[in-house]
Amino acid sequence: MLTFVAFISAMIFAFSIVCLFARIVPPFMGAIVVRLGTPVRSIGPGLHFVLWPIESISEPTSLREKVIDDKMMTETRGDFDGDSGEEVVPLDFSIEYAPIQEWLIAFLTYTSSHLEDAIKQRIKSLLSIAVRKRKNRDEVYDSLKMITQEVQDEFFQNFSTQYGVRIRFMIDDPELPKELAEAEVKREIQKKENERRKLDVVAMADLAKHLVELSKPNEDAEPTLTFEKGIEKAQVQLKIVPETRTTYDLGDNAVQAFGGASGVFWGILNKIFSKSKSKPKSKPKKN
Repeated sequence: MLTFVAFISAMIFAFSIVCLFARIVPPFMGAIVVRLGTPVRSIGPGLHFVLWPIESISEPTSLREKVIDDKMMTETRGDFDGDSGEEVVPLDFSIEYAPIQEWLIAFLTYTSSHLEDAIKQRIKSLLSIAVRKRKNRDEVYDSLKMITQEVQDEFFQNFSTQYGVRIRFMIDDPELPKELAEAEVKREIQKKENERRKLDVVAMADLAKHLVELSKPNEDAEPTLTFEKGIEKAQVQLKIVPETRTTYDLGDNAVQAFGGASGVFWGILNKIFSKSKSKPKSKPKKN
């Protein structure tokens, strides 16, 4: 009987010691061991022993992830050769962050709102730097995965220990605002129009060169070749098909020309042909 009572007493004493010196941290939670008012180490879920009464454990903190959704407008760097300027890029992004148990002391030095604001500002700064490395919006959208990885790695290397968190950064699929979408359509239309004008200039230059060659005196040339016939022949040989035709009045002659071509240009060519036609052919000498 005495043995049983001694056993029970020993168990009660051991339980009391455990209650005094042992602390339990719930799953998915973390806490800090405080010694005489100073944080000394962080602990995770499970059973932990402290040196009571000089040590205690802070209120457990969740180690689960939290999500921050935000958006920003940033700019590309543009082309250095001046072909295109900076372009505005709207980006929606999400930040999943969670405290790291080993750095829980740094994490708990910030309030929740202050911490989220600090993380957002750091991410926006890193994202702006990453976008500025690209020359236009298309390049940004084509390399979103690379930009995401750059921002995430840069944050981990420079700021994770400062805030005591790890993050997972994600950029949502881009969707241009209505104003930017309309501006983008106008820009593409203007670009195609400029390209078409360049082609028109090249085609007109080739046509003029060919017409000058046809206007040179040649014994084998067709005797009835007129200015209008010369244009038609040059168009066929150069495979130039005008999109629209406009009639320009050049005095006695009505000349059909390409849309956008100058009437003065055709007038000069008309004079060249007039000189060519007016020059008589040399007659063979009679024996």
